Amino acid sequence: MSIATANPLRRVPVSVAAGEVSPRHASTHGEVAMTGPSLEPEHAWRLLQRGKVRMLDLRTELERRRYGAPPGAVPVSLVQHVLDPEREGAVYLCQHAVRSKATRRHGAAEVAGGFKAWQRAGLPVDKPS
Repeated sequence: MSIATANPLRRVPVSVAAGEVSPRHASTHGEVAMTGPSLEPEHAWRLLQRGKVRMLDLRTELERRRYGAPPGAVPVSLVQHVLDPEREGAVYLCQHAVRSKATRRHGAAEVAGGFKAWQRAGLPVDKPS
């Protein structure tokens, strides 16, 4: 396997049919299959607004307090979700899309570029009071 095909950071094209997120391609890196798509922040936001996905926030409480979070994002345990990630319909978010890479088994997706990309896209952010 060449280095180019083993890149776990490559973005996987996705299709949205009948309101579900599903990968058209999968890549493998080591023993972990990267089957879930990496969604652009705007696409993830549209799906979240339509109730098609659940956004799961892997960041720490400190990160969420400091930077805020997308509306509707549910804080979850990084360790629990790395060990047993949710299936299709779940979109994971972390600060820079590094931690979320470990959750892309079983069809779960991630926000490409993480929360930083979400902010750069100008998408809504709930800030704690």
